Amino acid sequence: MTTMDSSRIFLNIAFWIVFSFAFDAVSGFLFPDMSMDATLFLWFIGLCTGTFLFNAAWYWFTIRQR
Repeated sequence: MTTMDSSRIFLNIAFWIVFSFAFDAVSGFLFPDMSMDATLFLWFIGLCTGTFLFNAAWYWFTIRQR
């Protein structure tokens, strides 16, 4: 079983911070009238999807190197 190393934890946190700022800027520009509930819902779905894809790519590249 593979454990989560500290570099991937820090990269995940960095992704969350960058995603949050980018999402705020893009959603505010594209959808200025979107409600707070819809914004939080889309942010959460995007964060979960992005985290899943980031970790899946991490595993993919790690497994391919072995």
